[in-house]
Amino acid sequence: MTQTQLSENVGISTRTLSKVENGFDIKLSLFLAISDALGADAAELLQLSGSRSALTEANVQEIEQHLQAIKALLQK
Repeated sequence: MTQTQLSENVGISTRTLSKVENGFDIKLSLFLAISDALGADAAELLQLSGSRSALTEANVQEIEQHLQAIKALLQK
């Protein structure tokens, strides 16, 4: 998927997506929208970001539970 396609799927500009890719802080709702558009699990994306070395498996599971609860709330 190209950057343009992803930004269109998420409903953001390519400039905003570029900022996300370059490490600028993003809102949780945007992070979840990007993970949905990519068809990826949010916790997996956190692991890919290099933060894996700082997170234990229990941390990852806890984050995943929180993200799923927040995602459910946002969809209501």
